[in-house]
Order: sequence, then structure tokens, then C-alpha cells
Amino acid sequence: MRAVTIQMPWAWAVAYNLKNPENRGRPDPWRSAQDAMLGIHAGKTWDYEALFDLRMQRALDVAFPNPDPMDRVHTWQQHLRDVVVPQLHELDGKLLSARRLIDVHGYRSLCTCDDWAEPGQFHLVFEPAVEFFEPTPCRGYQGLWTVPFDVAEIPRIALAGAR
Repeated sequence: MRAVTIQMPWAWAVAYNLKNPENRGRPDPWRSAQDAMLGIHAGKTWDYEALFDLRMQRALDVAFPNPDPMDRVHTWQQHLRDVVVPQLHELDGKLLSARRLIDVHGYRSLCTCDDWAEPGQFHLVFEPAVEFFEPTPCRGYQGLWTVPFDVAEIPRIALAGAR
């Protein structure tokens, strides 16, 4: 199986079907992976600015609701620092899920992608269904890469059924 490494927290959002499409600067090698299951790997590099993107905040708020949103002492930033980011850091450097890549296209005025689509980028559009498995430590790489055979049995068994 091939995989894509995505910076956190974007990888979390893509892996759990909260972000679609994933944006990339060029169409290759992604077109060669169209109609295939791709492993979604959480890179160890973080895009901390993404935590302040309104789309990401909506996704994080659904997954990690502040238990008392009216509590003025615990602001959203404190909730991010104390609860959300530590939990997401547990996913760093792990293979999270597999999703079928169904389309690769450039941004166009008639693009039907949702608000995650960035102008001037190529969109990797995934099927809504996700194959989940236990997050598994795995070294990631840039571009499209092949998951090594020595990765734990759980994702290999789960992905064998997804083909």
C-alpha cells in the first residue's frame, strides 16, 4: 500500500474524514494513485498556524468540545494547549487510516470541493469512507511512498480487506 504524509493537525482532519480535499502544489505523483487506497500518515512536523484556521477550529471543536464553553477562565486557546494539542501529539509519526483517492484535479471555478479547497492548488479528493485501524508508528516520507512490510500487523490486516 502507498501512503501520504501530511503535517499535523491537517493529517488528523484528513484521516478522520473531517477535511476533504487535501491540497497539494502539483498533480504528480498523485494521479498515479487515483482509485487506490492511500494510507494517511501523520507527520512529526506541525503547522501550528492551522490551529487558528476557522475550518480547523470547527473540526476540532466537534472532536474536542470544551466542556464549559461559557467558562471565561478556560479560553479556546487554553483548551487547545491543555487538551487538544497533547492528544493530537500522540498521533505524530503514525499511520492513522486509509482512504480511497477518487480524484485529482486543479482548482477551477466550477470546483465542487468544499471550503477546504485552496485556490491555486491541486485537490486530492478522497472517498468519504475511511478504513480505521489502531494508529501505528511508521516513518513517513515526502511525496507518495510505500508503507514498509515491517509495519505492525493491524493496519496490514485492515487494509487487506479494503482492497
